[in-house]
Amino acid sequence: MSTANLFTGDLHRDWQTLCNLWKQCGRVLGPEVGPLWEMPREHKACIFFAERYPESRQFLMERLSDPDPLIAAHAFKCLIRVVDIKPADIPEPVRSRIEPIESVLHSTVKQKTLGEYVAEYFEAYPSRDELLKAQQRSIDWQLNELAAYKKAKAQELR
Repeated sequence: MSTANLFTGDLHRDWQTLCNLWKQCGRVLGPEVGPLWEMPREHKACIFFAERYPESRQFLMERLSDPDPLIAAHAFKCLIRVVDIKPADIPEPVRSRIEPIESVLHSTVKQKTLGEYVAEYFEAYPSRDELLKAQQRSIDWQLNELAAYKKAKAQELR
């Protein structure tokens, strides 16, 4: 089942489905992971959620306080795709959360606090537009270079 097929149109039901997906993984995955830098479905789910529920700002702001820091981190990943948000828009108790999470980018696994994870986003992306440009570059990579590589490898195996 593709990630896009996880959505039913019921915000709360879809959120619960995604929470289950993210909990199974147990990490916050970046846009490109593994030796081939593939976009994992857990990351795609955040993109699709933002596309499906563009008016979900308040819902996601509330989820930033989820007791599970992994779910709060994914709420943040969705939120930054829904609205252009600044550090002051994130409640101080969220920015100072110290529960650990694991994040993965490419093949690097890092343990950090939820507060550090949020802060690092604002350091990396001055605006939502910058995030969306980087996201599009990653998607283009998946559709072009990575697809061509996989096709060449498949032909090699024949």
